[in-house]
Amino acid sequence: MRPDHDAIRARFDALAALLTEDAWLWQPRPFVLDQPPWAADLPDLIRWLDALDDDVINALNLDPFALPVHPDLAALRERTTAHTRLTALPKHPLGDRLDHPALRYRVPDRKWRQLEHFTAHALPVLARAPRIVDWCSGKGHLGRALACATGLPVAHLERQHHLCVHGAELARRALSLGAAPIHADFVNTDVLTADAWRHLDADTAAVGLHACGVLTDTLLLQADKRDVPALAVAPCCPHVGGPGPWRPISNTATASPLRPTRLQLRLAIYDERVATPTERAWRRKEQAWRLAVDLLLREATGRDDHIPAGDLRPHWRRQTFEAFAREAAERVGLPLPARFDPDRAEAAGVERARRARARAIPRGLYRRPMELCVIDDRALFLIERGWSVRVGLFCPADLTPRNILVTATR
Repeated sequence: MRPDHDAIRARFDALAALLTEDAWLWQPRPFVLDQPPWAADLPDLIRWLDALDDDVINALNLDPFALPVHPDLAALRERTTAHTRLTALPKHPLGDRLDHPALRYRVPDRKWRQLEHFTAHALPVLARAPRIVDWCSGKGHLGRALACATGLPVAHLERQHHLCVHGAELARRALSLGAAPIHADFVNTDVLTADAWRHLDADTAAVGLHACGVLTDTLLLQADKRDVPALAVAPCCPHVGGPGPWRPISNTATASPLRPTRLQLRLAIYDERVATPTERAWRRKEQAWRLAVDLLLREATGRDDHIPAGDLRPHWRRQTFEAFAREAAERVGLPLPARFDPDRAEAAGVERARRARARAIPRGLYRRPMELCVIDDRALFLIERGWSVRVGLFCPADLTPRNILVTATR
């Protein structure tokens, strides 16, 4: 076995052991439990967290390593990062083929920079096949970049018809404006069906940029079955899947006791690093209002467990808190108190949300271990099937927190 394969296996074993041993700390959800079970074990840390002001809470939720912290939290930092440090993958020079402004038409700057990094790291493995499949392509931004960088034809597989139409138009526009020739087909298909899998074969390399959960898993499984010679995938949202529990796919992970639920896997994406200030402000308001409604429902029903407010309607941002609370209570079929002061209830929710965000800071240390553990399971599946695999970073985290790339060749 190659040394980097040994490293992937050793890292998975260490991360699985860490997540299993520390489940008592990362599994409890502060927004659901008023008092986390670990508070009794770390009383000094809980007091320190509860005393933090909003600016420090927000900074440590964005980056748990941003500031000096309590010694108990500092020890957890060291423990959770011991096996999560990744290096950048080998990068291939792109030349000037991606410099044409037509390729960047209607592509947000941060997205374009992701594509440049992904393309530069993927090129060495994509040279092994005469054509490429862009899995869950959306508007085809990645596929267009790869077509220009390699000169190879690219088949874009996308379930939403309007995205296929838009992507084809963007490819035609790039060509009309003088970009390098682009050979791009858009196939309106569901990648979870055999209709999409027929596009995978021994003459086709496959790429996937942030295809969520089961979508990337399906690509790996079908690429292995259909003798695809090369893969480059940046996984995302490991919790996304069918109705059943999340399952490992490698023999190594299957033998491990770690079995996070799909809800627990959401921990891997609970970060706001690339969210705008406006998006963060709305999220704070939603958190506070949900917890305020939870307090009101507990008061009215006498229950002492978390009562979710259900899925929000699109118009919630235009509502007053009182209207929001009454609609949420109607949605879950439970009463509000006969009389309540909306301003006082909202203020209680704001304070409870502030405290919950503070108490979520230790849990945030396990985001990367959870994400990398799942990705290493998928990499180990390929290794066990005879692929040559590398796992590393393809771009800085300020472009996307989901910046881990798996490249694999037969």
